[in-house]
Amino acid sequence: MDGDEFRAGRPHPALAGLVLGYGGYREYSPVPVRRRQAPTGSCTLILSFAPALRLHGPAGPVVSTSFLAGMHDGAVVTEFTGAQHGVQVNLTPLGAHV
Repeated sequence: MDGDEFRAGRPHPALAGLVLGYGGYREYSPVPVRRRQAPTGSCTLILSFAPALRLHGPAGPVVSTSFLAGMHDGAVVTEFTGAQHGVQVNLTPLGAHV
C-alpha cells in the first residue's frame, strides 16, 4: 500500500440531524500507531475491514474491529500495527440512538 488515504462523503439531506459525516480510510504502519482521540459532542461508528484496534479509555482496554463510540468526557487512545481500513460514520446522539 502506498501511503494513507481518507475519502470523505456527504450524507444525504434526509439524514440531517442524524449523520454529521462519513468517510472511508486506509493506512499502514509497520510500527505501532497510537492516537489520542479527544472527546466530542458526537458519536463515532467504526466499521473496520482490518485487524482489531486496541482502545484504551475510561472503561479499560478493549480490543475490537468495529464499534460505536459514544460521547465521553475524557480522551481515548486508539492503537494499531499493520494495516487498517474501514468506514467511519460520525453521528449525532440522536443518530446513534435511532
